[in-house]
Amino acid sequence: MLKKKFLLLLAAPLLVMTACNKGPASSQELPPEPESSVEQEYLDPGMQTVAFDEISNLVMINEKAQAYIDAMHAEEEYSDCPYTFAALDDDLDKVDVKDMLTNSDNSKNRPITISWDKGDLEYERISVVLCKDWKFQKTTAYPTTGNSVEIDNLERATTYYYRLETADGMIRSQVQKFTTADYTRSLNFDGNLSNTIFNARDLGGYMTSFGIRTNQGLIFRGSEINGEDFTADGQRHSKNVDELVLEKNEQIFKIGVELDLRTASGANNMTASALPTAEYIRRPFTSYANFIKNPDNGTPGTLKDVFDLFANADEKHVYYHCWGGADRTGALSFFLNGVCGVSLTDLYIDFELTSQHNSVRSHLTKNGSYDFPGMLTAIKELPYYSDDKTIAEICYQFLTEHGIEEDTIERIREVMIPGYYTGMEEIWA
Repeated sequence: MLKKKFLLLLAAPLLVMTACNKGPASSQELPPEPESSVEQEYLDPGMQTVAFDEISNLVMINEKAQAYIDAMHAEEEYSDCPYTFAALDDDLDKVDVKDMLTNSDNSKNRPITISWDKGDLEYERISVVLCKDWKFQKTTAYPTTGNSVEIDNLERATTYYYRLETADGMIRSQVQKFTTADYTRSLNFDGNLSNTIFNARDLGGYMTSFGIRTNQGLIFRGSEINGEDFTADGQRHSKNVDELVLEKNEQIFKIGVELDLRTASGANNMTASALPTAEYIRRPFTSYANFIKNPDNGTPGTLKDVFDLFANADEKHVYYHCWGGADRTGALSFFLNGVCGVSLTDLYIDFELTSQHNSVRSHLTKNGSYDFPGMLTAIKELPYYSDDKTIAEICYQFLTEHGIEEDTIERIREVMIPGYYTGMEEIWA
């Protein structure tokens, strides 16, 4: 029954396209062209303006990661039901991350470059003003004395509008626009220190079984955040937060909660976040099959506390991490994305992209202690598991079995899925 629903969902756009291509009957007049609702902003014809160059690259991840994601999505086309665990035995197992991302050590995104020919226009300083709405109501300025700027940390599959303005607010170009490519949104916290926050990604931006892409800019995953050097459990940890990192957080990420999944000793008994905007909360987690068997890690209420934080991520953005943002962080990400209806393909991608920074994490084979296949096996051993259930349904039941209230899960879906309402899973999945 589930497969039939999925095939009908795929066929629906084709039926719409067929209807749209028929056109009006010959005896009917074509309807008038609708007037544009966009308020065009015309510049003084005598004003000197600039001509923008074409943006050459809108893919903000490195080429190896792009090739890996393309390969995963290409195989997904052959999967009967990418929103169920039945795809575990499907063509996704033909793509091995170790063949594509080994030793890449590049978890940062690539900035895009906006450049222009200034012609005879003279200025000492000018800004590219960027926004996500053509009315320029909420903008970010990127100043320069030259004729180009580099911009990172943009959201995936998102249309941006931009123009040039001088320091006195004089507009020096017509409005331009571009749309970023649809790839995982990796994050750059780079400051001026030799060490940085790494392996950081936006949890949002994925298409879901509900037919809607999840919100970006609310929940982030990544490596530890350190305001000082310290040694914990025999390992050296380096300061990776400086004024530039704080400035980026204030302008872009706006993190309100730092959720630390390490033990007290592993975190050097930290009690406050290095980010002044963030409340520091520590809830020790475990990973892989151990997470499935004991998600509270021996302390009842641990998982509930964490999901209560996610349920308010629209009010306080959450950044959660362990040490490298890989295993404990990855297990939690799997269920948070899973309950929001993310496909198995994208759940694999979100986990395996960690391979860009620190050792290969594969959904196919165990790599030392990195036992993602063991987690999948443990999920399939749950008493309520069924190939016919969607991933979202199984994650929902797993969470409620471990103390998460249904209202909390519904609230998380409302936060992460635009226009979500209870019952959408039955319609779309």
